[in-house]
Amino acid sequence: MTGDAGIVATGWLLAWLAAGVIFLQAWRIVRVNSRPALGDAFTYLRTAREMRRQRRLFPELCFYHTGERELLQLPPLLMALLVPVAELPYALVLSLAAAVDLLTALLVAGVGHFLFGLEPWRALLAALLFLLTPINAIMTASLTPRGLALFWFTAFVAALSAYVAGGSAAWILAGGAAVALALLSQRMVTQILVLVTPL
Repeated sequence: MTGDAGIVATGWLLAWLAAGVIFLQAWRIVRVNSRPALGDAFTYLRTAREMRRQRRLFPELCFYHTGERELLQLPPLLMALLVPVAELPYALVLSLAAAVDLLTALLVAGVGHFLFGLEPWRALLAALLFLLTPINAIMTASLTPRGLALFWFTAFVAALSAYVAGGSAAWILAGGAAVALALLSQRMVTQILVLVTPL
């Protein structure tokens, strides 16, 4: 009886957490971020449109009434991915940003289950908790490089863990590629790498 009660309680916990994730994603896309409200989001979209129009990685932008032009060096991987979708409705662009967080959660669950041997429900719990951490709860569906950088950093940690667990040297190459993509997504990843390198 205790075992059955534990299974039921676990099922309810996972269901409530999943409902929280769905509500959070839908609420922020539909009600909060239905249009670019933050300066960064507007800048990213405007720059992506200019990249497409000028066919340059670092387009020349005119932001000010003075007519002065400026070259913005924004996260190149994020900008390259935004170019094809910059003209889409903002809510749809944010849906793609939210999808990156979901991919990271799937990666967390997969690593937890296949690499660290977690039971499926524990791996799912880890993924849901990842999506509901304060930084994700605040930044969910926001157009920033955070989600993309976090995905590649998680991939780096997964590759490094697989190598330490007895994997082939190919995992080192995969980890190096993931680090490079993370740095192309957001320069602040460097700070995290400096912290975890001694480990």
